[in-house]
Amino acid sequence: MDLEEKELENELEENEEESKQTEAMLESVRQMSDFSWLVHIQLAIERLRIATQVRLTHLAKQNKADAPSEEAFGRLKELESWIDIRVAEKLAYHPAYHWFSTIKGIGSENIGKVLRYLDINKASYISSFWKYAGYSVEDGKSPRAKKGEKTTYNYRLRTFCWRLGVALRKARGAYYDYYVERKAIEKEKFIKLGFQVVTAEEFKKLKKEAKETTVSEVWVNNRALRKMIKLFLSHLFVVWREAEGLPVSPPYAIERLGHKHYYDPWTFIDKAKEKKLEKKRNNIPEKVKKVKASSNGRKKRAVAIK
Repeated sequence: MDLEEKELENELEENEEESKQTEAMLESVRQMSDFSWLVHIQLAIERLRIATQVRLTHLAKQNKADAPSEEAFGRLKELESWIDIRVAEKLAYHPAYHWFSTIKGIGSENIGKVLRYLDINKASYISSFWKYAGYSVEDGKSPRAKKGEKTTYNYRLRTFCWRLGVALRKARGAYYDYYVERKAIEKEKFIKLGFQVVTAEEFKKLKKEAKETTVSEVWVNNRALRKMIKLFLSHLFVVWREAEGLPVSPPYAIERLGHKHYYDPWTFIDKAKEKKLEKKRNNIPEKVKKVKASSNGRKKRAVAIK
């Protein structure tokens, strides 16, 4: 086989692989729900808007301008605003809307990006949400991506859950209170194990040997934030399945491990946001009103975290 024939064969193989990837992508698109597709578009527009903004910033530093890029940036911002409104409208139909819309720190953008990847009909247990979102425990640790191996979780969902968690923390609502509680518990655990907890700046200055018995506050904070995100996902799971009329089994930590500390999803709502939602009920789709009415009449289930 001469060089020309080999190059042609390689090109055909590359085209075949590209065709397979394209078909896989198209099949994924065909399987998306209307809501998932809207969020998919939202993310694509957001990436383009950010890329264009970065380009314009880079050009400005060189005292350069690019009229087409500037026009594109303006149009992308308009399109992004339009799609944000459409996503918010779709969210009002979600079975758990009456709950998550009253949580301090939850907005249509951050919750939409999380819900886009979740399917309550495929998750019979809370642990299913945790595993798919990358918040399960594998060999005593949080799952990590390994070179050459397929991850056991959706890395995009994991990222969006983390961002949502940061928003909940910043909002300083009921989930923030839980975060503060968990942070104190995590810090106490390390101290009992003989570790010294120091600030990030102090940790950076330590020598390698000293770091083996020292923990940065950042690590403690992240562990607490992870626990808070798991609690939110647990609450979302319970409220969503009950709103859909699906069975909800007791959390593993309670049923099997004997944990007794319950966290009721409905005690985490913000009363002020709940009142605002009630005022807007006339603008909420009829389907959502029925879901809210039916859910208010049932016994509210509490959940616990491992």
